[in-house]
Amino acid sequence: MGTLPIGIPGDLSSSMKISQAPGLEGLVDDTPFNVVNPLAKREYVKTGSNEHFQVTPSIVHYGGYDIGCVHRTTVRVMNMTDKSKRLHILQPKTPFFKTKCEKRGVIAPGMSEEIKIEFCPTEWRYYYDCIRVHSESENLLIPIHAYPVMNDVLFPVRLDFGKCATDHLYTKTVKLECKVPIQFEFSISPLDPAMASTVWMEPSSGIVPADGALDVKVHFHPMRLMTYSVQFVINIAQFNADPLTCTITGSGFPGKDLEKGLNLFAAGAKGTDRLGVLGLTMNELAGTREAPPFRPGAEHEFHFAGGGA
Repeated sequence: MGTLPIGIPGDLSSSMKISQAPGLEGLVDDTPFNVVNPLAKREYVKTGSNEHFQVTPSIVHYGGYDIGCVHRTTVRVMNMTDKSKRLHILQPKTPFFKTKCEKRGVIAPGMSEEIKIEFCPTEWRYYYDCIRVHSESENLLIPIHAYPVMNDVLFPVRLDFGKCATDHLYTKTVKLECKVPIQFEFSISPLDPAMASTVWMEPSSGIVPADGALDVKVHFHPMRLMTYSVQFVINIAQFNADPLTCTITGSGFPGKDLEKGLNLFAAGAKGTDRLGVLGLTMNELAGTREAPPFRPGAEHEFHFAGGGA
């Protein structure tokens, strides 16, 4: 005797046996067919709320997960009207998400239907499903996203190089780490491209290896006597990730070569003032009676007369 199962989603699932007359076995097609819940044919597009209900949270995110573990969260559908309302909840379609609810039937004003969602991943990948809510008003859709994340990216918010000699290159190293067995792409760009020759990072883009780390070198090359402040944006190619910002600061100060040149320039200016003390240090002022006049083009060597009055 042949059997013909009929599968209906959710609580409507059942099976039916069809008896065949003797001698007709094999003449009737035993291919199973599915009876679809008529509510599943409705349109479910709107998220968040409609005239009657408010969904919290409106979108479910599982940012990061462990393979083989069950992750749980709860969604509440609240009746925002002053009258009791009825709704119907359609289960997710994939086997990775399961829902449980008390099925109150009629929800009183101000009360909520709690939907408990269980997610059990089997591999490292992106998962998507949804819960559909049918109501007298516009139907609601509750999207469910689950995705691996690199981890909490511990990139510094601010990096200060302090006082640095001009025309010298300074470098610091920070790490981008990945603690899951899946690689992630990243990119780094300055908000002010004009400062790219003074402050930059390398590599500016690339891939963080699975279960590994990548060193990012931050370079600072001051060219002027000023304080620099440059912002960078770090983008991680993972779902629902917000870009990170890092501010690089540092001050350009005279290096030894520049300081020597400035001292020579200041020494040359000593003969241009009436008192002959412009640019002298305190020690020089204490032991100096006179200084030779400054002659343009002459070698910058100066001899100071010592002794008392």
